[in-house]
Amino acid sequence: MDRKLKGMSLPIETIVVIVVCILILVIVILFFGGGFNRPAGEITLEGQLRTECNEWGRDSGYQHNAATYMVPEAYPALHLKYGEDEAGATAAKRFCIGHE
Repeated sequence: MDRKLKGMSLPIETIVVIVVCILILVIVILFFGGGFNRPAGEITLEGQLRTECNEWGRDSGYQHNAATYMVPEAYPALHLKYGEDEAGATAAKRFCIGHE
């Protein structure tokens, strides 16, 4: 009796099913872990910045001057992004009037 022992082999269909299952698992983990929420946070920040730009324009008579910008409590998102100094006020003004 001449019996040759063969090694174990997985059919290609089994490997494809395993890969698809792993891919679905990774997508579910990203979805529930917050991996897909980053763009929504950026959109929210953009909305806050635009709202503060409108308030800053109203407060300064639509001149966007640095004197009204220097109140950090009034424009927290703009101050967080551009800073609280004159250079930050200039950069924020360029953003608010659409030159950035």
